[in-house]
Order: sequence, then structure tokens, then C-alpha cells
Amino acid sequence: MKVLITGLDLEQLEHRGIAVYTNNVIRALDELGHDVWLLTQHQGLQAQRRLRSTLAKNVVSLLARTTLMEALDVGGVNPDQFNVPSKRAKLAEAFVGFFTRIFHTLSRSERHIADIYQHVFPKKNYVITAKHLVPLTDHPLTPYAYVARLGYLKHLTGIVAARNIFQNSMRLQARGKRDKVTIRTNQFDIFLTTCPLGITTKGIPSVQTIHDTIPIELFKTTDNPITFAHRLANAGPNHIFVSKESKRRYDFFYEKVPSESIDTIVHQPPSLYSSLFRTEGDDVELKLSRLEDLRLPRRIAPLRYILFNSKVEYRKNLEFLVQAYLGSSLRSEGISLVICGGLNQDLRTSQLRELTGPYEDTSLSANMTSSSAKVTSSHADRIDPGHIVFTGYVDDHTRDTLFTAALAVVSPSIIEGFGIPVLDAAALGVPVVASDIGSHIEIHSMYDFDNYVHLRSLHSLSGWIQKLNDISSERSGSISRSVQQKLLDKAEINMRLKRFVRMRRQIWGQFKEDLSNSLMKARL
Repeated sequence: MKVLITGLDLEQLEHRGIAVYTNNVIRALDELGHDVWLLTQHQGLQAQRRLRSTLAKNVVSLLARTTLMEALDVGGVNPDQFNVPSKRAKLAEAFVGFFTRIFHTLSRSERHIADIYQHVFPKKNYVITAKHLVPLTDHPLTPYAYVARLGYLKHLTGIVAARNIFQNSMRLQARGKRDKVTIRTNQFDIFLTTCPLGITTKGIPSVQTIHDTIPIELFKTTDNPITFAHRLANAGPNHIFVSKESKRRYDFFYEKVPSESIDTIVHQPPSLYSSLFRTEGDDVELKLSRLEDLRLPRRIAPLRYILFNSKVEYRKNLEFLVQAYLGSSLRSEGISLVICGGLNQDLRTSQLRELTGPYEDTSLSANMTSSSAKVTSSHADRIDPGHIVFTGYVDDHTRDTLFTAALAVVSPSIIEGFGIPVLDAAALGVPVVASDIGSHIEIHSMYDFDNYVHLRSLHSLSGWIQKLNDISSERSGSISRSVQQKLLDKAEINMRLKRFVRMRRQIWGQFKEDLSNSLMKARL
């Protein structure tokens, strides 16, 4: 089966949440024997007419691949970055700004005039033919195949370039339910979105993934709530839900879909997948010559910290966690709170820094993929071993190591579509203290996860404080203080890694089966 899958979240600066899901879907479909093509709004140099007239066809084709992969690697770039030499200014939303922009645009290139037209009249119809397909299988030696961020390339048959398709779908969805992008093609057997995008298809069936309804329930998100509401309304008849909770909330807010529609619950596999967890056959022994190779960031001692892994935003409820941590005995016992994720430059984050004290970890600089991920301060020497540590955005290997070596993982979110950090920790066998929201309750009921996931009400700060104290005392009773001051005990690491590999195989197998069933039913 030839599958076209959206790559919107793979174009972002940070690969979080939905990007992890997209990676998993691509790999699963490849393992199931399907031809997987990634839909991107990047165009590539092939679009420039002057190149086609001055360079050999195979060179132009190579440049198209290279610029597309470079855009995906860089992340967060304008889709036309590689086509337009001058920086494209954004169209001002205000009335005066709109006409000012038109005036400046008219004095530039015809490309900018087209951009203004497209912003006012977004493209609604995309006809995908063979000329839009950029195959990857005939060029297996691309250096981008070795870039960790682009690990999914080896599972792709090719890339489909449709200029600004995601931007146009968002612009249209902001206008109303009836305005949406339509893809017309006979090049594929099925179209799969990794989130609701307001894109429909003609000629092939489509399935849209719905993760949550958060932007219409909580305005403090990066998504426009009106646009997102239209995207959900235009999700079509066939859906993949990442949890029972996400389906329950969608059905509550939207009318029941027709009886002939396909709704499938597809639980994601754990997101940890660095070299720590890659094994050959049934060999799941730790493949490290030294425990130092786990590469924990400076000032973070194994089994001496609790881990919060998420981009810091309102719904993650980090302020509540900081209060629980400071109210517990963890700090006095030298147990840190490690916050692993990007930090917003806003008042709320500034207040957190004032409360916790700033931190700078130069040992992480080699792992950063964004200069904004590093938290800087001139008072780093004030940090004590039991303080709160901001690592910023780290690479996959460091993130996986932080999970493996954590005393516990904490997730006080007020709303989630599923809760991947909770799933990751439970699969490892690491204790988790999580809010008792619907998605966390769902994970708690899976497999043997009730032995590791400890749910606590967000209405009871004392309940969180007590549980954090209990986890600390349990660990202190089982490991002597002299061992706690050393690097992570190898037996503990091996036990967690073996469990994770076993659990991931089990969950991965179910994930592939559910995903395959969903697509096959949609084609019937």
C-alpha cells in the first residue's frame, strides 16, 4: 500500500509530542511493508525555473532532495527559505500594516506579489502528480541519512513537496468550517494525517489522527482555538485517536460521526529509542563499557533527582510541581528536581527562575539543537546539589539517559491527550507521580503499570508532597548512602533497560496491528 503521511510537526524546531508519534507511524508502516511518502510544505530548489534551464536534470533532482532534507533538519524555517534570497516579511494583520506590506511588496519581486495574493486567497486545491514526488530510494547515500533528527528518512520511499499546504490549510480553517484544502491525486492508496489539519482528499480515502481537544478547552496554548475547532470539525469520518480519553472528549464536543465511519484507538509506543535501547535479537544486556558513558549532565547524580520532561507551558503545571518539591524533604536530602524541556521567555518562567534560582550547565552545550534551549545565569555558583536544574532542550540520548537514571518521573499536567512521559517511565519501571486526569488513569490501567504509576489529585498539594517523600525514603532504604553517592548502580540500569526493551516490543507490536487495521478498514 502506498501511504501519504503529513510531516507538519517534523518541520518544527523541536521534535516533541506529535513529532514522536509521526516518527513511530512512519517506522511502523515501513515495517509493515508499505511505501511511505512524507508530505511537506517545503518546495526545494527544483521549483526555480532558472535551475531547470541551466543544470542537468539529475543535478536539479539532487538539489531538490538536498534542500528539502535541509529544511526538515533545520526546522522552524520558512518554506521558501531556499527559493527566496531575501527575507520574506510577514504580512501585518492590522489594516494599515496590510497596505504598507503591499506597497513594499509591489516594489520587489513577482514572488512576493504572489505571496500577498496567496495570503489573501489561500490555495485550496492541490493536484499531486508524479512530478511532485521526490524519491529517496534511488539516492541511498545521502549524508542526511546519518543525522539523528532525520532518522525517519530510512523508512521513507520519498517526499511530496506541496508548497505552503499546511500554511494555507491553517489560513482557510481560520475562516470557517467550509474552507479547507483539497488534495486530488491517484498516486497513493491512502492519506494519513498525524493531527487534524482541515485537509480533505479526492480519489483516495483519508484517516486523520486526533490527539486531544486541548486548544478549545484551554486557551493558554500556541494553537488558535477557533482555527483548531474548525480543524477538528473537518477531521472527516475516519479517525485515529491516541487514547480512549481523547475520543471521549472529542465525542463530547462534536456530533457523533456516521455509523460507517472508522474510529480506532491506537496507543503510542514509548518514545525512548536512543542507542541505550537498541539491541540485536534477544540480547538486551547493557552495551556500555563504563557507566560514565551514560553521559548525565553535570551536577545531576544518578538516582538523586526526580525528572520533569516537557516543554514548559501552562497546562504542564510546573509551578504546582515546584511547590510540591520545595514542600517535601527532597531538597534537604540532596535530591534535585530536573526540568528537561524548552523554556518560554515569559513572565511565568521568569518567576519560576526567581523562585528556584538560575542555573547554567555548560556540559549540555554540545547536546543542544537550539541556542535558545540553554539557560544562562551569572549566579550558577549558588546552586546546591538539591536545587532545581533546568537542562533546556537536549538530544535524544541525553533525554533517554535522564529517564533511565531518574529516582522518579513527575507529571502534574492539568490536561493531556495521552501522556508519553508517564508511559516512558512506566515502561522502564521507574516510579511515576502523575495527576489523576483521564489520560493518566488510562495509562495506569495498562499492562502492569499500576505498580509504577502513582496518581495524585491536583487539589491536594499535601498528597504530592507525601508521595515524593515516600519515594525518597523507599530508595534511601534500599540503597546505602555510599552507593547513592556513586554513579548509577549497573544492576539497576540493566533491570530497567531489560524491562523497557521487553515492554516496548509488546506495545510496539500492538501499535502496528492497530494502525494497520485502521488503514485497512478505511480502504474498504
